[in-house]
Amino acid sequence: MFNQKIGVIIISVFVVLLILLSFVLEGTPFDQKARAQDNAKSAKIQTLATVINNRAYDKKSLPTTLSELNLTTENIDPETNEPFTYRSISTTNYEICANFATKMTKEDKSNHYAQMYGGQNGPNPFVHEKGLVCFNYSAPEDYFKPTNTSVP
Repeated sequence: MFNQKIGVIIISVFVVLLILLSFVLEGTPFDQKARAQDNAKSAKIQTLATVINNRAYDKKSLPTTLSELNLTTENIDPETNEPFTYRSISTTNYEICANFATKMTKEDKSNHYAQMYGGQNGPNPFVHEKGLVCFNYSAPEDYFKPTNTSVP
């Protein structure tokens, strides 16, 4: 009987230690939710930058505001349901800003998106500080050159 109680105590301590270790390695469920929301924001920012660059290619200029893009949900922060902050900095450069609940680094083993990111013409939106972060993007300069529509 005494051996059974010791066995139960040892197993209970082991289970508690495993739970604590998982919190240390992966964070609490609240931390995991915040990281998931931040990753959703980062994915939307990446998509929005692609839409802006495509618009620059088609129209030969950056949009003045996001409303010019006639988007439905691509420019909406999934956590706040408010549009991301966008600002045209020059004829080829712009920034997209969002408020993040967590700091994400490329070295963070749980940040798989940052490790796999292979985007061009801009920063990795899956790597950011906590708080308000603005990502500076640049549309390729050749997007703004007139296309030759004459047929030889």
